[in-house]
This record gives sequence, C-alpha cells and structure tokens, in this order.
Amino acid sequence: MNTYKYIGSNPSGYVTWFFERCAKQRMRLYEQYVKEHREVVAQAEIEDVKRRKIKTPLQRVVQLLKRHRDIMFKDDQSGNKPISIIITTIAASLYNEEDNIYDAMKNILLNANKWIEDNKREGQYFIENPSYSGENFADKWNTHPERAEMFYNWINQAKRDLIDEHLYDSNRISMGRHIQEVFGENTGKAVFSVMAEKDHKDIKDGVLKVSAVTGALASTGTIKVMANHHHGA
Repeated sequence: MNTYKYIGSNPSGYVTWFFERCAKQRMRLYEQYVKEHREVVAQAEIEDVKRRKIKTPLQRVVQLLKRHRDIMFKDDQSGNKPISIIITTIAASLYNEEDNIYDAMKNILLNANKWIEDNKREGQYFIENPSYSGENFADKWNTHPERAEMFYNWINQAKRDLIDEHLYDSNRISMGRHIQEVFGENTGKAVFSVMAEKDHKDIKDGVLKVSAVTGALASTGTIKVMANHHHGA
C-alpha cells in the first residue's frame, strides 16, 4: 500500500468531508467562475465544473504543504516522511474558510502542533479518520515516535519557510529565489508567475506601491507604482 496516497477506510466519505470543510469558499469561487465563464458553465454539470475548475484556498494549501514536504524530504531514506493523509486531515480540520492562501496557511501551520496535542487520547497520538470513527491515521506514531518527531520538525520548518513575516519584506527577486528553494524550480516558477500576474493587475488598478525602506512591492507601501501604457518591448 502506498501510504502517501492512502485516504483510509470509507474514501468517498473522506472526500465528502474534505469538501464540506471548504464548502463556503468553493461556492464563492464557483459563483465567480460562472460570472466569468457563462458559456462554459452552461454546457457542463455544476459538480463537474467545481471538480475541474475550482480550487479553494484549502486545496491550494494542501498542495503547497505536500510539495514543501516532498522537497524537504527528497533525499530522506528513513521512511519517516510525513504522510499525505495526516497533512490533509490536519489542514482540513483547522481550515476556517479563509478566502486566501496565506491566511489559510498561517492558521493551519500556527495551530497544527496544538491540534495534534489536543487530539491525543490517553497520552497517545490519535488523528481520527473523520469519515470512519475509530480509525487512527497516527497509530504508527505511537510505536515509531521518530515519525511524530519528524512531522513536528517539518511543521516548524514550514513555518519558517512559508509564513515568517520577514519573508514578505523581501523584494520580488529574493522572494522568487526563496520560493524555488522551498517548492522546487518548476513549482517556484509557477508561483512566481502568479505573483507577477497579480502585481500587473494591481499596477493597472493603481493599488500597488513600493516601500521606501525595503523596496518591496505591496499594497501598503509609500510610493505608488505607475502603470506602463507602452505596448512594445
């Protein structure tokens, strides 16, 4: 069995539970998508559109956390790499319908350790399958405590890599390099491309500014970035 893909007993129930945890944002994003793609939606089933086109902040965070784990443990041969089902269960349990990736990521990472401790039973690790009462995804942590230790180490590293407030004072070049280091080159380039696209939109809308102190781009800077109306190279 591939423990990194395993989603426990009652897999369909688990999937239902997961999407219930982000139902509000899923519906918000669906309604937004409908407004922007009326012709596409008119020819498709609602659930098909949601499944194929809509990615909530929770889904994105889970993807990013798994990618961060993969990069951090790419050379690890110990067998103690955090498994996906535990990452997904903790993230979905802590998700509070945040409407953006950063706030969702911050909430999940800051509260993960306490959530694990609060869910212990008789001093034993217990991360219950939300769709199958009594099934413990963390049962191996109790017989192999090094797995729990490795999970905590990963969570703490993810905090430093992904939500440390000092990261967001850096300029876009430094940020781009950092993203590639923690997510890998391909994912890093994709994330950086999204950031650049958002910056372009914010410049066009007149809301992007530059900090006079750090030179970082943000909506809270002091120097407004003017839109470039030249269409050539």
